[in-house]
Amino acid sequence: MQAAIALSPTPIETILDQKLNFVEHERKIPEIVQVSGRVFQVQDVTWGKRNPKDIERFLINTKRDGDWLIYQDSGTQETWFATYGQGMFKKAKLTHGNPPPPESKEPILAATTWHQQFLDLKDSRILSPEQIQKNLIKQREDAEEAQLHQKTNTLFSQLMISRKKVNYEYTSKKGNPSDLKTMAEPVQVLGMRVGIASCKGLREKMEDAHLAKEVSFDIAGKEHKAALYGVFDGHRGPACARFLADHMENTLKARLTDLTDAGICTALQQAFHDLKKSLLEKGYQSGSTASVVLVLPKEKGGMDIFCANAGDSRALIEEEGKALPLSMDAKPWFQKFHKGIIARGGYVSQGRVMRTLAVARGFEGSPLVSGPVSARPKIIKRSIEPGSDQKKRLLIACDGLFDVCSSAQAAKQLPFMHDAKQRPNEMAKHLLSGAYAAGSTDNITAMVVDLT
Repeated sequence: MQAAIALSPTPIETILDQKLNFVEHERKIPEIVQVSGRVFQVQDVTWGKRNPKDIERFLINTKRDGDWLIYQDSGTQETWFATYGQGMFKKAKLTHGNPPPPESKEPILAATTWHQQFLDLKDSRILSPEQIQKNLIKQREDAEEAQLHQKTNTLFSQLMISRKKVNYEYTSKKGNPSDLKTMAEPVQVLGMRVGIASCKGLREKMEDAHLAKEVSFDIAGKEHKAALYGVFDGHRGPACARFLADHMENTLKARLTDLTDAGICTALQQAFHDLKKSLLEKGYQSGSTASVVLVLPKEKGGMDIFCANAGDSRALIEEEGKALPLSMDAKPWFQKFHKGIIARGGYVSQGRVMRTLAVARGFEGSPLVSGPVSARPKIIKRSIEPGSDQKKRLLIACDGLFDVCSSAQAAKQLPFMHDAKQRPNEMAKHLLSGAYAAGSTDNITAMVVDLT
């Protein structure tokens, strides 16, 4: 049986930075090549020192910047990985065991295995502290820009309570969903009151899961306590979402060894990567988004808040009725996410990855989309300084809420409910009921946390 292709000993950083270096002798590309996960029949295409433009034309003609090309040298039987993007060629040699005959398609399958390993390394790469700081700033700016373009829903606004009212009855004939679940009393996590409400809504079954608990990390022999919150919006079944809620804490603990910004961001990214690998190894066919928030109290008061988001569940901090975004929806049609899908061998059709999935990041068990859809989260940090006298709340919810209202609309309701002596559990229920009455057709989960 064909041995699996092993990674070149060249470090991944070097592979990504190399320009394509054409060999001296002209070779012919086999008839079967693979470009970004798609198999092509190619004839009479040559490449070499005298004819380097042939590969350039082939890659550019796919009209997808970032395409990768895997081919086998018909003379030496060597397998190569090449990519073109932003005007630069990059190449890496793929080594494997005894190659099959040239007419066999097995090199293509082996090369696909290698490419998945290549993506694995890319997703788990560790960035420098300087790059992480730049990313934290850039991702927060991107989220704030995206929030400006979110559409408001007039019906949702009409259904939600006004400042003058204290009676929380809806005029909608739909009323509340029959399976609405909410806490009788808010729970306490590190002294913060937490309220959660959820329902399957108009869907046949509930596929969401959530997480709210106190966690402790042993860093250099010293215990550090934190609060860990999360909302996971499952699809094709609830198994993946429940797995993430059950295993996020221990996976993060195994990775967190440093409480600097760089250490926390790296641990979150690696935890997401580890969980995706576990899901694939266990054969899960379902998938899920993940919006995970880690709240770390500071020694001198205040707190640092890190949100790692993969998918279109959303997190924000409400302050005086205004929304401070902690995440940006990973939608396939957003340019920054669209490029990544293409580069990873996928495509977007009818607003969905591989015409199947409506999110560009997340956890995927389906072989069709597990490659193009990365689980690498976008991370945003915000800090609350000690002595802040402004009331602040954390809101995490799935798209069942945000499909029918903007972040600004949701945040605007929380102070009104506080004025009416509503606790976090009642606030979460109120937002959920409003979304359901406004026409949400999805599962809905909302979590409200009193930060200060």
